[in-house]
This record gives sequence, structure tokens and C-alpha cells, in this order.
Amino acid sequence: MVQAGYDYSRWEETYAPEPAREERRQSRKALINRNARRNMAIKLSVIVFAYALLLVYLCIKSATLGYEIVGLENEINKLNTENNRMEYAIAQNSSLDIIEEKAITQLGMIIPGTEMCYAVAAVDEPVTPALKVEAVDNTIAESKPLAKLYASIMLLTGKTNL
Repeated sequence: MVQAGYDYSRWEETYAPEPAREERRQSRKALINRNARRNMAIKLSVIVFAYALLLVYLCIKSATLGYEIVGLENEINKLNTENNRMEYAIAQNSSLDIIEEKAITQLGMIIPGTEMCYAVAAVDEPVTPALKVEAVDNTIAESKPLAKLYASIMLLTGKTNL
């Protein structure tokens, strides 16, 4: 047997359970303190790493926005140049000399001159009035001013009998 090879005669002197327990307690406390410090260091390093990632992301985002802004400014400059070219073309094509030349060549119009006169004979057509106005007796109107005013109003309205 295995126990036969061991000497247990001095087991009281060698066995000291109390100091061993204290050492274990102290080692556990030290282990807990070391673990707490290690956990704190790990948490702190994770936080620092996350913060660094956030900073890198924000730097990349600001750089891409800067490139987009520069691209949009270039596009605005191109559009302004194109607008200026179109305004120049419109101004050039709307000048009176160009319009006159296009009217003659493309539309077949003729420049009027003094030798180009046309006489048109007017036909006399009798005019028929829409209302027939009867002659008003002005003898009464000459003697009294109110009667004259009344006769003028009747003449304008075309009514002779009221």
C-alpha cells in the first residue's frame, strides 16, 4: 500500500492548519485584488479602444463630407459656366441683326422699302343704323333750359315717348 511508505509519527508538528488558512485567505484577497485590477485594466482598455474607434470613424466621416463638398462645389462651378454660355448664346441669337438675317433667309421675308407700296380701293357700303332716331321738336327746348336738357337726354337714349 501507498500509506506504508509514509511516516505519520510527526503529523502533529507538521500539521498546522491555521497558518495555512490565513495564507490562503491572504492569497485569495491578493488574488481578488489582482483580478479587480486586471478587470479594471481590461475595462479601461476596452473603453479607450472604443473611443479610438469612434474618433477614427468621425475623422473618416468628416473627410468624406469634405470630399463631397468639394465635388459639389466643382459641379456648381460647371453649372455656372454652362449657364453663362447659354446666356451668351441667347444674347447672341436675340440681337436684331441676327433676327433680321434669319427672317430673310429662313422665313423668306422681305425688307420693306419705299418702292413697295400697295393701294387698296375701299368699297363704299351704306351704313344702316341699329336704332331709328326720330326727330325731336327743339322749339320747346329753346325756350326753357330744363326742357332743353330733357330733350337732349331723350335724344341720347333714343326714347321719344315716356
